[in-house]
Amino acid sequence: MVAPLTSRALGRATLARQHLLERTPVAVADVPAFVDALGGLQAQHPQSFYTGLLSRIDGFTRADAAAVGELVETGALVRLAVMRSTIHLCSPRVAGAWRRASQPVLDMEMRQVVRFRALAAVDVVAVARRAAELLAEGELTTAQLGAALALEFEAPADALGYAARNALTLVQAPPRGVFERAGATRYRQLPGSGVDEPFGPDLEDLPRRWFAERPRGSRPLAAVVDQPGVRALIRTALAAYGPMSVRDLQRFTALTRLAEITDDMPGLVRLRAADGRDLLDVDGEAAALPDEDTPAPARLLYDYDAVLLAHDDRTRVIDPAVSARWPVVTNGVQHPAVLLDGLTAGYWALRREGRGGPGDPARLVVTLLRRTRTGERPALRREADRVLAFLAPGDGEREVRLDVAVD
Repeated sequence: MVAPLTSRALGRATLARQHLLERTPVAVADVPAFVDALGGLQAQHPQSFYTGLLSRIDGFTRADAAAVGELVETGALVRLAVMRSTIHLCSPRVAGAWRRASQPVLDMEMRQVVRFRALAAVDVVAVARRAAELLAEGELTTAQLGAALALEFEAPADALGYAARNALTLVQAPPRGVFERAGATRYRQLPGSGVDEPFGPDLEDLPRRWFAERPRGSRPLAAVVDQPGVRALIRTALAAYGPMSVRDLQRFTALTRLAEITDDMPGLVRLRAADGRDLLDVDGEAAALPDEDTPAPARLLYDYDAVLLAHDDRTRVIDPAVSARWPVVTNGVQHPAVLLDGLTAGYWALRREGRGGPGDPARLVVTLLRRTRTGERPALRREADRVLAFLAPGDGEREVRLDVAVD
């Protein structure tokens, strides 16, 4: 029997499963399967997830990143709203199932956002069908899609565009998401997903799910709908971020009532945290449980790395003392974290001068929110050098600066 797991042991397990204890060799052709096994990569920023791959894949180069960008361009990797209704990078093989599993969360958005209430007066099923027809003719931005729908339905264009996003399986089209290429957010339907394949209950049920009066005693808005895809997503989350409590799983998915499913799922391992919390895990090779004293190398995470976001209790990777000193997030801009000894120790930023070209100066500034220990600074500098060379190649001046922002 496994002894109760400390926060440090849980952190080592998650870092191992996320390939942040030791980088893993991965051929470019295998990156889609690798990303799926990670539980996807949160990717609302269309470029920063490439740094997430750099942190995890041994020998990952800019040429490899360009090749991964080609996978995005050809549709072998897609970016769409799935867990937590946030944009994730994954393969089409899992995208549809993850989207179906996440539908209760997207339904909840339609109920809770005030400006969407105007849609209650229109036929949202007809809106979804018309949106699918428009997208079959070509890729559209949300504004273009909303404007086209507003010509036929009496509702705000932005609400109509968002209704299409939450009723259909829309992926963000390239060049957005292709390595070092820019592009507006344009949508197309995930290949193989039709308008008559909505997620969760059928398409005709949209008005009830989005707008109908909820009787007292109704299930919570984001209550999970039991289906094979949900169970597969739970197993993926546990293999990628586990061991996890039910509350952790609910944080990762934004779904509720998951215990109704996990209580009856075969093949799950029941564990306990040192603080008494009940934990779940998968069985077999995916369930890495390294010793809590396993060395954890310096890592520079990307801004939306879900290692820091996937759990309800995040003390396995977030140092509370460091968190107390963390700068306030403004305008949704995240400060990408630095990990030392498996815990947050500060954050980093790339600062370019001039036009940011190969000949212009670039500086990677690490701001530490705790004092370093023996051997940490050289290891941190090596990792920062790697990230700087990846993000800002060229013959201009390059510098890594380590600042310590503690008294």
